[in-house]
Amino acid sequence: MTALKNIHFIINPKSGTGKQKGIESSIEKILDKNEFHYEILYTERQGHATDLAKSAVDLKVDIVIAVGGDGTVNEVAKGIVGSNTALGVVPCGSGNGLARHLGVALKVEEAIAQINTSSINTMDSCLLNGEFFLNVSGVGFDAHIAQKFDEAGKRGLWTYGQLIIKEWFSYKAQNYRIQTEGLDIQLKSIFISFANGTQYGNDVRVAPLAVDNDGMIDLCVLEKFPKILTPILVFFFMINRFYKFPYVKIYRAQYFDLELEGGLVHLDGEPRDLGKKIHIEVLKDSLKVLRA
Repeated sequence: MTALKNIHFIINPKSGTGKQKGIESSIEKILDKNEFHYEILYTERQGHATDLAKSAVDLKVDIVIAVGGDGTVNEVAKGIVGSNTALGVVPCGSGNGLARHLGVALKVEEAIAQINTSSINTMDSCLLNGEFFLNVSGVGFDAHIAQKFDEAGKRGLWTYGQLIIKEWFSYKAQNYRIQTEGLDIQLKSIFISFANGTQYGNDVRVAPLAVDNDGMIDLCVLEKFPKILTPILVFFFMINRFYKFPYVKIYRAQYFDLELEGGLVHLDGEPRDLGKKIHIEVLKDSLKVLRA
């Protein structure tokens, strides 16, 4: 008889949308008990998911499922990166960028059902000034909105959209210097995204051609442009052709060094101030993940 795989569900009870409420009964009903033995754990503070995930690695747990938004996923992944424990996601956040990228269903019951049949393989992860991120991070307008969203007190797509509309036309492009092997440029940019996955969330794909296990990061630059062209930019986003917008440049490399006017960045949507010089590098095949 094949031994059961051990799964820990790490649930963030304060995640944005509240879809995680009552998830315990769904896990009990849907998860295949002939394949898995499970435990449910709850986060109590910021960073707790990382501690719980590290404990799961010490216990040689096969799979850890992050139940929450992109911030929870980031914390869990940080705790298991480089180990034999695999990451799974049941998306309960506002954007659910990594879950969408991995093909995970957005309905809780369907996402749990996918665990029964998902395959495990590897993906890259990244470091920004030594701080871990997994999906998409960035500077400029991206980070500005992440900070405003964090301060808003309300979660969800509606709040996020309102902030973008409110802040977009008043936001000024900033000066950046970008360096990597064979590249040294200075420019004015609205935002620069560092993409390991394809999208921020809500199916808004900043790097639709990104491959998460190629050992490279896609640096997506939106250069300063006439804001009157904003409807065209939105259209390119809507058809998943952001990279075709005339003021967009995509650079792909194993690492990048950036000099910024300000130190604000976001790591998988979480705002941080990490100084005016940042170094981004890829950790090739450093994380096992469940893919639908």
